[in-house]
Amino acid sequence: MGKKEINTLWDRESRNNINHNFEELYTKLNNIVGTISEEAVQQIIDSAKINWLAPVATKSELPSTANVGDAVMVRDNGAGVAEVYRYNGSDWELIQEFDPTAINELDSRLTTELANKASMQDITEINQTIDDKVNQRVEKQFADLIVNVPSDFENIQIAIDTLSQRRTNQGTTIRINLESGYELNDPIILSNGDYSQFEITSTDTEVNVGASFPSVDIDLLTLKNARGLVWNILVNGQAYCRNGLGVYNNSHLEVRAGKGFKYANQNNLYGRYGSIIFADDGIFTHGSQAGNSAEGWSGILAWGATIHAERADVSDSKTYGAQAAAGGSLSFRNGIANNCGRHGIRSTNAGSVDARDAQADNAGAYGIYARDAGILNANGISAKNAGVAGIMSYNASIIDAELAVVDGSETGVIADQNSKVNFFKGTALNCTDKGIKATRYGEVNGSESTVGNGILYGVVADIGGKVSFGSGRVTNCHAYGLYATGGSEIIAPLCTITDINHSGSLGHGVYSEKGSNIVVTESTVTGASGQDLRVNQGSTIHAHNCKTSSSADNHPVLSDTNATAFSSITSHFGIIWAQK
Repeated sequence: MGKKEINTLWDRESRNNINHNFEELYTKLNNIVGTISEEAVQQIIDSAKINWLAPVATKSELPSTANVGDAVMVRDNGAGVAEVYRYNGSDWELIQEFDPTAINELDSRLTTELANKASMQDITEINQTIDDKVNQRVEKQFADLIVNVPSDFENIQIAIDTLSQRRTNQGTTIRINLESGYELNDPIILSNGDYSQFEITSTDTEVNVGASFPSVDIDLLTLKNARGLVWNILVNGQAYCRNGLGVYNNSHLEVRAGKGFKYANQNNLYGRYGSIIFADDGIFTHGSQAGNSAEGWSGILAWGATIHAERADVSDSKTYGAQAAAGGSLSFRNGIANNCGRHGIRSTNAGSVDARDAQADNAGAYGIYARDAGILNANGISAKNAGVAGIMSYNASIIDAELAVVDGSETGVIADQNSKVNFFKGTALNCTDKGIKATRYGEVNGSESTVGNGILYGVVADIGGKVSFGSGRVTNCHAYGLYATGGSEIIAPLCTITDINHSGSLGHGVYSEKGSNIVVTESTVTGASGQDLRVNQGSTIHAHNCKTSSSADNHPVLSDTNATAFSSITSHFGIIWAQK
């Protein structure tokens, strides 16, 4: 709308016309300013922007077509100077000159590097070479290894400390071989780790502990909370160390067949505190070289530990051969524990030993010994020629010795103080004192056993002891065949008692005294130099259908007894029950 006229007359119309003219004026002015501002800004931007293009060698190589702001470096203007040109919309305009030396050197170096850049095939070949090298190193790292002592390492400890840092696959073995003539002069201590990859071997059949070993109070091998190595050597300790192989605190050890340790000052193989040892067919002879000691030193000792040592040899220990104590467990089937200073095989303090078909001959005191709730399986064992007893069960202990042989011992079998022995079908011949004895409420099952051949007493029960001797046999005893005293009992139906002849005095076949009881029903009691049946001091003998020396049938004859009548109290205050 155009301009409006303003009249001289000041009225409403004149005022509106004035306002209209001002609005028209300001609107056109604003449009002019906006147009001028946008054009000016665009001109400023175009004059300042730079868009870099690839450099050229000379000015003549500048592009013929370009956009405003395109910039190109000319490497050399012919005078050793670099120039920068910018396109202003119509011409290339020189905007800068500088020394190009640094840029040209960098460009030359990059060009050379790019020219020498390896191809993909080259890279592949290089990577393969690297992989091959890495694989070779890994295979060597994980492979079986044999090292020699002292050629490669000064001693076993240094070898293990060094090689235990080597990573190995499961089943990998690191053999540490002791070279010929090498002596063990340094202890081996392994703790808090897995050393099962190590195996100790030797060139010589036997390796000695040397005189330079630090002390008789130190073990040669000590394992503590460790999964131990494989012991594949036989060591002669020569009494220079305390224990040969000490396995403590839940550790593990494997000893190979025919290998082990002998001549330790105390224990050849010692397991303690929950440890586990496998030592089948091992050699642990001549233990306890410090002497015959009540401390309990042994060829093998499982003290609260588990040891599997079947067919192992612990002979010639100066104290004990094989022992389990303090709840320990020892498997010693077919083991050998001969010629030991005190006991051949022993179980004490709730220890448990499986010694079936083992040998424990010529022990200084007891061939087989269990005490203080010890448990010992000695089926088929040989415990001959023991200094005190072939088999001894003491203080609430249990020994199962079926088919055992205790010939030549001072006493064949003893059960003492609430203990038990199963001597079923056992043999106790040529013993010097007693064949079987149950005392202080101990119990022996000697059924079908054989006792005699020059023995003093065949079967004895005293102080509340009890012996079962059904179908047993006692021959050639010097004093008594069956003897019960002190409120004891012998149950021996179907047994045979013959040739009881005490040199220089009377021997009795069956003798019950001091409130005791003997049962020999359907038995044979003959050949006593004194009485075949004798009672005294309120005791009894049950002799129904029992044949004595003068019997014409299977009934005893009064003259073969000290009774004045059968089945009634006699002047000797006893009763022999013998009704027909």
